[in-house]
Amino acid sequence: MQALILCGGRGERLMPLTACRPAGLLRITGDTVLNYALKNLKKANFKKVTLALGYLEGMILSEYETADFDGMKLSFISTENIGTAGAVAQAFDNDDMLIVEANALYNFDLNKIMSFHTINKSVCTIVTKRLSELSDHVCFSCDDDGKITSMSLEPAKDNLNCINAFTGMYILSKKAFQDYNFVVGSDFIKDIIPQMLGNDKLLCYNENGYFKKITDAHGFLNAQHDMLSGITGLSINAKNNNERIYSESSQNFNGVAIIPPVFIGRNVSIESGTVIEPYSVIDNNAVIGQRARISESYVGENAVVSSRCELIKTVLCNGGCIKKSVSCGEYSVIGEKAVIGESSVIEDNIKIWAGKIVIPDSVISRNVIISSGKSMLFDDDGEYNFAPSSNAPVDFAKMGMAVGTAFDKGDVVIVGCSEDESALVLLQSLISGLLSVGINVFDLGKCSAQQAMYISSLFSAQACCYVSATYGEKIRITDRGGLLLKRTVEKKIEQVFNSTVFRTLDCYNYGKRYEFHGAKALYESFLERKLPEKLIGVLPQIRCSSRNTACLADALLHDRNDINGERIIFHISSDGSACSAYSEQTGYVFHERLIMLAMKYLFQKGLSVSVPFTFPSIAEDIAKSENGKLLRYYNSSDNTNDNNARSVAMEVENLFVRDGLALAFLICAYLSDNKVSFADAIAQIPKFSTIQRYISYKGNNSDLIATFSDGTNVGNEGIVYKKHQSRAVIRPMKKGNGLMIFAESFKSELASSICDEIQETLKKHDF
Repeated sequence: MQALILCGGRGERLMPLTACRPAGLLRITGDTVLNYALKNLKKANFKKVTLALGYLEGMILSEYETADFDGMKLSFISTENIGTAGAVAQAFDNDDMLIVEANALYNFDLNKIMSFHTINKSVCTIVTKRLSELSDHVCFSCDDDGKITSMSLEPAKDNLNCINAFTGMYILSKKAFQDYNFVVGSDFIKDIIPQMLGNDKLLCYNENGYFKKITDAHGFLNAQHDMLSGITGLSINAKNNNERIYSESSQNFNGVAIIPPVFIGRNVSIESGTVIEPYSVIDNNAVIGQRARISESYVGENAVVSSRCELIKTVLCNGGCIKKSVSCGEYSVIGEKAVIGESSVIEDNIKIWAGKIVIPDSVISRNVIISSGKSMLFDDDGEYNFAPSSNAPVDFAKMGMAVGTAFDKGDVVIVGCSEDESALVLLQSLISGLLSVGINVFDLGKCSAQQAMYISSLFSAQACCYVSATYGEKIRITDRGGLLLKRTVEKKIEQVFNSTVFRTLDCYNYGKRYEFHGAKALYESFLERKLPEKLIGVLPQIRCSSRNTACLADALLHDRNDINGERIIFHISSDGSACSAYSEQTGYVFHERLIMLAMKYLFQKGLSVSVPFTFPSIAEDIAKSENGKLLRYYNSSDNTNDNNARSVAMEVENLFVRDGLALAFLICAYLSDNKVSFADAIAQIPKFSTIQRYISYKGNNSDLIATFSDGTNVGNEGIVYKKHQSRAVIRPMKKGNGLMIFAESFKSELASSICDEIQETLKKHDF
């Protein structure tokens, strides 16, 4: 008789234990489930075993690369996506076949089972066991002769016939392959057994030996418990050093309280003050810090449990890391190489998927499954780009819940998306998340980012979310008027998203969604008010990669243009936030100088202007010459110092700082009202050059201050560094991986030179 072990399934119910390894390679008291199965086959005198591989098959091939197990020859077939019936058919070698699933721990007398099959000339013998809990098992009913009469995939509690639970082991005769069609892609239990029902030779063999199916964290930990308690009849491959302390380690673990039975693998380090309680398994190369408590838990190979942690019936997978003072509840699972931040609490039955990061001081009450695997962090433009491999609709719903949880129930958030159909799908997911945590949503639907920004400036919304899918799935979350959120709010959203601890409400307290289709019309009216009824001496032309923006500009300017006026070409940036201008007399005039010209116009009208902290300092000269009031706000404000500046920046009259089309129209209105040429107007703005440069930087802020500060030039948003007639603002990036330098001077060469000098200084200090 030939033997086949099915070890190609994904083990979905076991996730995240099987996120990085097949179920057969899960370790029970120092050995894999697959090894226990092979030992049983060896004990039954099999000389050859076939392993049917599929999911992560390379790991099993590496484990058994010699194709030998204690003198038993191993062969391998790849069966991914062909189903269990297809795998069995592929392995068939013109002999009766014993099939075993690799997700169970058992101790059966295989020779008795094979003898029963042979004597009764069974076409198929299903090995079953009477269990107290049957709901997770396929079950069979049979008559007094052992003939299977019916099958239930999910037996009800009141079904007293199907009481024989399928163990994952069965024997097929050669005749079965002749009489039944083992179609590729079919499942043996669901597709082949129903064909066999009614056959007198479909028999049930009821086993009395030990059996434990490992389908979740409960089963995995119970298997460890049973091995340590000795009820399995299987041997543990380690020395029983002292009253069932099974250990492969040579250390004495002085100062550690070890209460048997426990298993401790090779090269394990356990610091003093720690308590290892009964039925715990500490696998190879694990590290456990001081005063930790491990109770009925599994600590995987190369895993780290830091000091003062508590694990109660917890599974910490291989390479996982739990930082100081973390508490893990019953049947929680920490995936491979996942990191749990200090002082976090993982509640009962919570699953943290492989590679995920839980930030410190989190309370995790929901599974952490889908994300990029790194901690979510807004970039310096208030955007978050979702990983290409993420399940974007789910992540956008999760983002909506995170944003909503950061605000109060009943608050208003404005949402919109780009013209892409996929962006609209993601927007609906975002809205669902917001509504579920009690946020009222003004849904703009498809619109431009500038339209959404304008609507947010009009209404007292707590935030504006703009979804885009043009160059990857991303979301930009801003305050009113397109300002970046206060850092405290951003951080709260990041923490909630990373920890998945959302506000929970019943369906009667969900938020309300209001469709708002007037964004385009209101924005058009806003732009129209910036223009006179007829432009005098100005013939503007708007060029933009966005067809909608270009068409809107053409519609507003067509009847206002002075066809004999000065021709000025305005180039709007692809995201609509900035513009530059060109005329034959001036050449190219860039964004900052245009803003200063528009500032001068507003100062003449008696209005205040608010610009970013990093905006060129020449703006102060313009304000002084026009007796205007200029304010500055921070890119990532974390206090109240710039509240007044932010309030002014949110007003609709200040949107030109972040809206290229509004800026272009202001310039046109200024030229027309003052009857001045563009060349003469721009000549009143001092010439200067600006450069923005990114520099990789791994030092800390203290090093930066010590290197460039004179004690008076450190602000809330970087260091102001001056050299001769040049000025630079050195600002650390939010992600801590570099610096942005905003340099200005009256010549581009000097602006570039001060950037070079800063960069060389950092290199010299080896930062």
